[in-house]
Amino acid sequence: MAPRGILLDCSSLLGRLAEGVGRKLGVGIGKRFSDALQRRTAILWDGDLRCCQVFHTPFSAIAPAARRAPHLAQFVTIHDVTTLLHPEWMPAPAPVVAHQRALMQSISPAGWVLCDSDHTRNEFLRYCPKHPQEQVRTVYLAAGDEFRPCKDEGRIKLIRRKNGVPEEAVYFLSVCTLELRKNLTAAIKAFRSVIEQENAPDLYLLLGGARTFAWEEVLAAAEGAVRDRIIFTGRGSCNRL
Repeated sequence: MAPRGILLDCSSLLGRLAEGVGRKLGVGIGKRFSDALQRRTAILWDGDLRCCQVFHTPFSAIAPAARRAPHLAQFVTIHDVTTLLHPEWMPAPAPVVAHQRALMQSISPAGWVLCDSDHTRNEFLRYCPKHPQEQVRTVYLAAGDEFRPCKDEGRIKLIRRKNGVPEEAVYFLSVCTLELRKNLTAAIKAFRSVIEQENAPDLYLLLGGARTFAWEEVLAAAEGAVRDRIIFTGRGSCNRL
């Protein structure tokens, strides 16, 4: 399985970190998704932790060696707690749930937690109410250098044509896996309300992403009077985005 979502971000981050500090970092790639969750971001150290002052994991649980090193300032980035608060929204068995539990269990009381939104921070504190609130901070993600407005009119028309978007259309774009926990049903209901209230004939909603667990409920929410204004573009590469 090719890396996607936060796994893709972490792989890119590790590669840039390796270039920046001049160290060789290895990233394990699992053949199955369950293996990938455990191994994709496992750093193969070329030295020992006694020379380090900070240990940060952007996705996986804090490594046992780091947990046994009391001199290290430990940081972990949390992207989502929904899988733990609502495991019923995940397929069974769900390796991502086991991964998230292991991640939470690896955080020490003295550890620092970086959340990529205020909502995630609130959910983390809801799940781990005993963790010191002053050690849980919101640090927003940023777009990569490749994500900039495209000024090539020919390329814009080509992408619109490939995705069935009329040239005169104005659209909202959502990029995520098509599943219940992404709250796409609420986005579709809100879009329907805008269409009805504003009478906007040229407004469209583009839903880009792979179909996953229980995506049929997302499709069902799109049925009705505005179905012809909702376009499922499928999973797209970074270049396509």
